[in-house]
Amino acid sequence: MNDKDLDKLIQEALRSDQELPEGLSGRLACSIEQWATDEKKHIVSHRKKRSLYWIGSVAASLIVGVAIFFQVENRYVGSKDTFSDPREAAVAAQNALALLSTQLNKGLNQVSIAGEEVNKANVIADKQFKALKAQ
Repeated sequence: MNDKDLDKLIQEALRSDQELPEGLSGRLACSIEQWATDEKKHIVSHRKKRSLYWIGSVAASLIVGVAIFFQVENRYVGSKDTFSDPREAAVAAQNALALLSTQLNKGLNQVSIAGEEVNKANVIADKQFKALKAQ
């Protein structure tokens, strides 16, 4: 069979009035309707999921915002005076400053001792350099 014969057979098949099987058009219509309803359900469920994500993200943002607000609010609660009598406060401040002074003096003493050691090392190093230059 060549191409011309095939074309003739196809043309004859298309021209002839062929009967469809019984109930085929009804089954096709039902299938098409089912596909359409499935597609609509899929679109609706997708929209519902998207709206749930949106609502969830807004709720989470609100929770984070409220938590931050209360953390900041608790941090800036007005400070109370620890002493109701100003004389007691002055005595406590003097004691704290005396302790600070004592600790600072200890540190300064250690620094001066270290400075003396550095000076001794410099004197020894200078003597050695002068002895090397003299040779």
